[in-house]
Amino acid sequence: MAPERLWLGGMFLSLLGSTCVPAQPHQDSSLPGEWIRTEAELSPDQAARQCVSLSWNKPRETLSDSIVSRACRVRRFESLGRIGSVIWQVAIVEHVSVFGADSQTRVEDLKLFPDTVREEEIVIFTSGRAKGTIRAIWHDRHDSRYEHPGLPRIAAGSGAHFLELVTCVDGTGGCRWDVFRLKASVPWQLVQQAYAPQIRALLPEGWGLWKGVRPFTDSLIAHGWVYLPGDGNCCPLFTARARLTLQNDTLRLERLDLVPDTTYPSSHRTILPGARVGAIGPETTEDQLVRWFGPEAVARRPVHLGEGICSPGTLVLEGKELEAEVAWADSARTRVAFVRIGRHPSAWRTTRGVTIGTTLAELQRLQGSPVAFSGFGWDYGGSGSWTEPLPLVLDSTGKGSIGIRLAPDSASDERLDQLGSDPRVRELYGNRQVMSDHLLLRGLTIEVRQLVQPWAEAAIQLDCDKL
Repeated sequence: MAPERLWLGGMFLSLLGSTCVPAQPHQDSSLPGEWIRTEAELSPDQAARQCVSLSWNKPRETLSDSIVSRACRVRRFESLGRIGSVIWQVAIVEHVSVFGADSQTRVEDLKLFPDTVREEEIVIFTSGRAKGTIRAIWHDRHDSRYEHPGLPRIAAGSGAHFLELVTCVDGTGGCRWDVFRLKASVPWQLVQQAYAPQIRALLPEGWGLWKGVRPFTDSLIAHGWVYLPGDGNCCPLFTARARLTLQNDTLRLERLDLVPDTTYPSSHRTILPGARVGAIGPETTEDQLVRWFGPEAVARRPVHLGEGICSPGTLVLEGKELEAEVAWADSARTRVAFVRIGRHPSAWRTTRGVTIGTTLAELQRLQGSPVAFSGFGWDYGGSGSWTEPLPLVLDSTGKGSIGIRLAPDSASDERLDQLGSDPRVRELYGNRQVMSDHLLLRGLTIEVRQLVQPWAEAAIQLDCDKL
């Protein structure tokens, strides 16, 4: 009887004199990769230095099936830990295969475009029967043009042991995590991840978990990035932290928290009415503003409150498209009272696109009904409130509001002056409520001039000439 052999870096290695039984994969369409049914064993040192030849039965994107040459090397070999007396180890192997012409392939094509496939294979090993040996039990291959495997993780939790596998897409495509509950025999039990769609269901339309959500089965916590429309790939506005439960081999969402991500604060330009102005929230301090934007971009200036009253404040990014005024809810400048935006043009926008210069007609279209605001011509003229959806984890009502300040453009202001003799014009001025469908507003351009996100009263309020 011939000894069992494994292909190791250009040579056959005889293993323990056992009967030759090829490594036959066990297919399971619900699981990634392939199981390896073999009793062949080798030492960890051999697995770390030389490639183990394992058949791969899944199709490749090639011009032919005729292999001209192939090579491989073990890029990484790591211990994953021990479960009882069984050790778990992993190899990540790089493969390069060159395919030649056959009857289905034009030789000219291969001369111009050599059909070379680069793949990364991940191989899981456990303890062999003989002391000091290991055997391959599962493997998966990935086309290196598109994706790469990460280092797996063994974790213990909820009275069981789990294997967490990760595959990441090149560029900004994010990662996918597969979780298995380990059993004494293969196949392992695939753990369903119901929490990801549960998280998505709690987010407003347009918000996304674009990079995937990583589970940690030992702590039953999952982390992911939450992107809003307009967020750059580098710069999600929130990190999702999910508390999970394990029920019948299914991970489900128990609790969700959205934690502001301030890694790249100057990249955040989205206003969440009621919650945040980019990275700035009610807990933001002046010291943080200095760290985020630089000392040259942060200046102390009085903030006008109305009727000749001002409060000590901070002006951020003066003259830039992200210019913002900040008033403080305490004298130490460690709690924000409100953020006000008034520069035109401005890069600040709410999740529904409201910004400085948005017209009253557009607000009415977005809201689907007339918009209310105070009459023009006094300190609080043109003031109103704008409401947009928020995740329930940020606000129990599922919505949040920001203050808006409206005013006619120059042409419309002149038009209103010309209508001064019309008694109905008085209905648009003074301390009274005006609706956007008022007859005299038709044909006029009324614009958003300020956006104000309030959280508290300004702590210090003095006559402006005293500041």
